[in-house]
Amino acid sequence: MKLSNYVAIAALGSLLPVVGLACGERLGVFRASMLASEVTGKAQILAQPDAATAGNEESSDNSAGYHRQAIVGTWLADWFVGHTNQRYDRLITIFHADGNETENDIAVPPATENVCYGVWEQTGRNQFTMRHVGWVFDRDGNYLGAVEVVATVSLTNHGSGFRGRYVLEQYDPAGNIIPADHADGDIKGTRYTLTNGIVDFLKANP
Repeated sequence: MKLSNYVAIAALGSLLPVVGLACGERLGVFRASMLASEVTGKAQILAQPDAATAGNEESSDNSAGYHRQAIVGTWLADWFVGHTNQRYDRLITIFHADGNETENDIAVPPATENVCYGVWEQTGRNQFTMRHVGWVFDRDGNYLGAVEVVATVSLTNHGSGFRGRYVLEQYDPAGNIIPADHADGDIKGTRYTLTNGIVDFLKANP
């Protein structure tokens, strides 16, 4: 998550075996296929459109781009392992109008801290980048460090969805990166509205 300053509700049974966590205890099971790197370099890559994201931008969108507040609202999102269909985590994330962000995920029990807090800003035509942080605890309540995520997403379907990429790093209490818990991959989100509820999301994303 390192750019100039910068994306969890379903039955756990619906997840593939948990390979990593957005917030809370890291089980150390996930092993990234690529060497872990500092988040700064990854975030710079995230800011560049790639085939997975660029292809979802719609020519019918406002040519002037979405205004800054277009991302504001509540979203339901899935994170995936790399460019695969294997779900890494599922989240509720809220982009507040003041530039703050709140996220709740399902990969860990609330007792191990499954809530993160962050900031966001517009970084492109219809592109938004957020950076959030959470404390990490084990199941006995012992403090293990912190987790930090940077994600860059582009709005799709006239603002009712988004797609993008995330990079996650975990740090021990001394601030040392834990390479075994590095993760990165694709993101797909759906805006949560008065007419588009959780049932719609769960049925569309089993």
